[in-house]
Amino acid sequence: MEYCLERLQNDKEKLEDFVKTTRTMRRVFEQDPVNTIALDESDEAVFRLFGVSIPEHIEVNVPPVIHNKGSGTKKWMVSAAERAAASSKSGSRKCTGCNLYVNHNWRTCKSAVMYPGCSILQ
Repeated sequence: MEYCLERLQNDKEKLEDFVKTTRTMRRVFEQDPVNTIALDESDEAVFRLFGVSIPEHIEVNVPPVIHNKGSGTKKWMVSAAERAAASSKSGSRKCTGCNLYVNHNWRTCKSAVMYPGCSILQ
């Protein structure tokens, strides 16, 4: 069908004739009683093809719902190895209170050396 339409797309008269003939052929096939299929025959045809009859009542089980939203990071516990890996990734900075490379700053430093004349630490 598509092949014929592609070949006749440039010739309008032949395309109109083609459409008319296909419409008349369709009417002839629809009126022919051999081409009509009764419901009983369709059930028999399904049984012949697939070997299974169509059930009267179809029961469908609903699948379980999957929740994809959210990151879900709070639902699992972080192991000690994961904590160590996370802390090793971030490099430690120099605390100006104790002049050491540690994981705190001068505001939270417990052994801050008081510099004379420094108003920040006083």
